[in-house]
Amino acid sequence: HRASSPRSVAVRRPAGRARPRLTRAQEKRVVALRQQRDRAARELAIDAELIAPRAALERVATDGDDDVLLPWQRFVLDFTD
Repeated sequence: HRASSPRSVAVRRPAGRARPRLTRAQEKRVVALRQQRDRAARELAIDAELIAPRAALERVATDGDDDVLLPWQRFVLDFTD
């Protein structure tokens, strides 16, 4: 019995939420959110992805809802309730 070679094993991407194509307005919102996040990260001297990953910013831009963010993330990003 031979071990299977890496070529014989199909790599499958995990099932998850497919990211929708963004409209121009949504993309502009993502850029603005990313700039805000990056500015906060520089002030805090931490990696921007620790504050909010791009996927979370895209979700805020597409859904118009910041519920995907934790309260501290909303605070750091200066979101108002």
